Amino acid sequence: AFAGYTVLHTRTPVRIGVLVPMTGFIELKEPREWARDNLNRQGGIGGRPIELVYRDTSQGDTAALARELLADDSIRIVIGPPTSDNVYELMPEFAQENKILISPLTTSGDIILAFGKEGSFWRTAQGDVAQVKVILSTLKDKKVSRVAILAENSTYGQTFYDWTGFFATEYGIDVVSIRQYEPGGGTLKAGVQEALACDPDYILLAGQGGDAAIVRQAIGQSGRDVKLFLTDAGGTPELIRLLGPAAEGIEGTSPTADPATGFSVAYEEKFGHPPADYAAQAYDAVLLAAYTTARQEATFFESPQDSVRAVVYGNGTAEGWDAQESHEAVAAIRSGGTPA
Repeated sequence: AFAGYTVLHTRTPVRIGVLVPMTGFIELKEPREWARDNLNRQGGIGGRPIELVYRDTSQGDTAALARELLADDSIRIVIGPPTSDNVYELMPEFAQENKILISPLTTSGDIILAFGKEGSFWRTAQGDVAQVKVILSTLKDKKVSRVAILAENSTYGQTFYDWTGFFATEYGIDVVSIRQYEPGGGTLKAGVQEALACDPDYILLAGQGGDAAIVRQAIGQSGRDVKLFLTDAGGTPELIRLLGPAAEGIEGTSPTADPATGFSVAYEEKFGHPPADYAAQAYDAVLLAAYTTARQEATFFESPQDSVRAVVYGNGTAEGWDAQESHEAVAAIRSGGTPA
């Protein structure tokens, strides 16, 4: 019976759920499938090929699509969802079903405080408190002295609303206006006018691309020499589509790959164009899901949460991200090792 189970098991794909928008957002299918293909070319997980099971949140209700993946017993790990608010809504159900959620996109500073200890939620992008510090350090280097802050009223925007003023004081920057707004609503337009009236050097917007376009247009109509700086959520293809040439000169930050890894160079060689924002984080999410599965096979009675921890905090031989080294990492984990 065990021999029969082993044969069937080695032929069964490793199914990983992917709960993200497939249109109208940053295109991250390429890096996800590159990671999958790199692993599969080297034998997958002990001969089991990796299969990505997509649910397109741009074509349906995110919570309903998540529950389809939760109901599928063949899927133990899901990559996604697209927003921090989605995480707050869905995490209790994932924890109840003993399934793992790995997000390459959500960066709210409050998420790890809420769900990090339990171990069912992980993310491959750095949190927004770090982004706040990078933004203000950048503005300080530009000799900026006056900043107005507009943050969307959401889990994502809350971190910027809570922390920017604190770090601005540390960096010697005067916050002349700080306001939360409802995305796409009249409170945003009122907030822009209030900010402009305070004569800032920059408006810092923690919001989506559509809202960034509204702010940019309002600055242009005012005739004031005020620059716009966006957090990562604002720098989307939608912004360029809405503004066209008027987007020229907008600044911002976004997560990317560590240049020392060579990921961006290899990506451009393979696909003929630079990686999108979050491409490295999307690639890493697939690797983390695969390594966790490998760990589960090596330690049959270990909880999924403990398996992710063992992978994330591995302190053995350092392994990189490419096809050969990710294969070596899988082999080491399946043998009971904990590579870094």
